[in-house]
Amino acid sequence: MRSTLLLVLLLTVHLANAQTDSIAHRHRHEVGADMSAFVRVFISHYASLEPDLLAQPDYLLSYRYHFRHFNVRFGVGGAADDEERDASWTNSQPGETYHIKTSTVAFRIGVEGFQELNRRWQVFYGLDLRPSWDRYDNGFTSSNQGYNNARHTREQHLAAAPVLGIRYRITPRFSVLTETSIAFMTTQYGSTVVFTPQTDAYPAREDEVVKTTSFATVYQAPILLIAAFDL
Repeated sequence: MRSTLLLVLLLTVHLANAQTDSIAHRHRHEVGADMSAFVRVFISHYASLEPDLLAQPDYLLSYRYHFRHFNVRFGVGGAADDEERDASWTNSQPGETYHIKTSTVAFRIGVEGFQELNRRWQVFYGLDLRPSWDRYDNGFTSSNQGYNNARHTREQHLAAAPVLGIRYRITPRFSVLTETSIAFMTTQYGSTVVFTPQTDAYPAREDEVVKTTSFATVYQAPILLIAAFDL
């Protein structure tokens, strides 16, 4: 009986030391890429779902610096589009066009703790600070009372977001993970409508400018898939 208890005690000490050594010798740098775009293409093709109904990643690239008991995390993402359309307003000339331009840039910085469930599974939790900017420029929205209307909008977001996620290690260096969050976000919105006279018969008209500030709560379901590699 005493020998059994001694064996259990020695095994417990050995496992504790092994876990401590594993954490102490963790690789410091981790880079990640959001693979949700590939999942979206696969699902939309084989499940006949519209891509817009599936998850859109905010942060395409991520980086973590591993300390002994916590991580510092960064993320960056963005998108841009420039669509050219044929002009359809009164007195438009053949071959005349206008553009619709959109762009977005998003960043995050945060800290996270973690709990090792076993050598493959890890739960992590933390808090992010998330600034982002959206831009929309539409060269033509409508014609009204002798004027062509164009619209330009700007949005600036700032959010604080608690995070909860889970990681699965495929190899000691390579892992996949997903996370959920709820962001408490404030938004500063600005919109400018520009009026261009269709002919010289209409006088110049001042732009219409609207500025607002709003608050929203945004939930992110754990449906994004991130692939991560320790350097």
